[in-house]
Amino acid sequence: EKEEHIRHAHDHENDDDDPQQQHSHDNMVMLSYNWGVQETVVRIKHELEAAGFTVWLDLEKMSGSTLGAMAQAVEDSAVIITCVSRKYQESAACRTEAEYAYVLQKNVVPCMFEPQPW
Repeated sequence: EKEEHIRHAHDHENDDDDPQQQHSHDNMVMLSYNWGVQETVVRIKHELEAAGFTVWLDLEKMSGSTLGAMAQAVEDSAVIITCVSRKYQESAACRTEAEYAYVLQKNVVPCMFEPQPW
């Protein structure tokens, strides 16, 4: 149900779809995180960019509907790095990103910021 809501929001957000944005970018990485670890995530972003990756980070790439922008980022990314913490686990938005990545069978790399039961 959540995934359908994301797709629905995304579909309406992009009524003037750009065909070039419809495919997954081979070197695009999405950083999914809770703002409590933002400083560290920004450092990770810079390291990935230095290694030649295109990185989606919500600080720079959000426009229009938040849900639509997150859905587009998941769809366009080859890999989603989930920066897992207690606050990440408690965040509905973070969980939605992770669940949508799972539904789309994206490559997900968990980066454990704190020990978690899941």
